[in-house]
Amino acid sequence: MSHFLFVYGTLKRSVNHPAHRLLKGDCAYYGQGYFWGRLYHVTHYPAALLADGKNKVQGEVYQILSAERLFQRLDDYEECSDQYPKPHEFYRSQVTIYVDVETIVAWTYLYNANPIGLEEILAGVYEIKRERN
Repeated sequence: MSHFLFVYGTLKRSVNHPAHRLLKGDCAYYGQGYFWGRLYHVTHYPAALLADGKNKVQGEVYQILSAERLFQRLDDYEECSDQYPKPHEFYRSQVTIYVDVETIVAWTYLYNANPIGLEEILAGVYEIKRERN
């Protein structure tokens, strides 16, 4: 049985953020996918919540090669490991991901706070906002 990771923010390779290096060696790119939810812009990163079938959170799916090592690093990055005080801003959960015609279950990090006051990313795709020259 394969294990998967779904990323929708700074961990995506398409965002070209240094955090993507955390996946190196412990995952293999699998494809594009989405889950039913809502995506919000927090500050310099996004946050996703599960929601019923109207809005999609789009991202990248990775096959996990070394789960223990990967989740040690990612839980620290998402500040939801035991070394961070509770309540955590994010938590790791398994969600249903749609990849082409396939449905898989993948780990992802979901927002653990109320999104009131946050800007919703209606397209469901996170991209780093760059200043125009």
